[in-house]
Amino acid sequence: MWSYMTGGDIVGRPFTFGERVLFFSYDTYLYALQADNGHLAWKARLGRRPREDSVLVGRLLVVAPLNTERLDTFELPDGTQGASLTLTSGEGRFVSSPAAAGNRIVIAAAAYGDEGSRVLGVSLR
Repeated sequence: MWSYMTGGDIVGRPFTFGERVLFFSYDTYLYALQADNGHLAWKARLGRRPREDSVLVGRLLVVAPLNTERLDTFELPDGTQGASLTLTSGEGRFVSSPAAAGNRIVIAAAAYGDEGSRVLGVSLR
C-alpha cells in the first residue's frame, strides 16, 4: 500500500486514467500519481481552488476552478496543459462544473452581480 500527502484537502473523488490516479486538492493543484506505487507522475497548478467535478472527453480533461473566468484543459496521461477558454475579464465567471455533450463542453456562466446565468456550449475541436 502507499499514501501521498498534499498541501490541502482532497476535493471530489479521485479517478483513474490508464496507470494514473488523478485528483484535485485545495492547495490548487491537479495531481497525477502512479497507481502502482503512489509516486508523483506530475502536478499542474490551477491558480484557484478546484471544483469537485471536471469532465474527461477522450484524453482531454476539462477543468473550471471555483469562480474563475478561465476554463483549462489538460491532455492525459501526461498532463500537458492545452488550450484555455477565458471569459472577458471582469464581465463573468464560470459558475458550474463542465459537462460533456458529444464533442462539446457545456458549462454555466454568469456576470458578476447578476442573479441569472447562461449555459454555454463550447466546441473542443
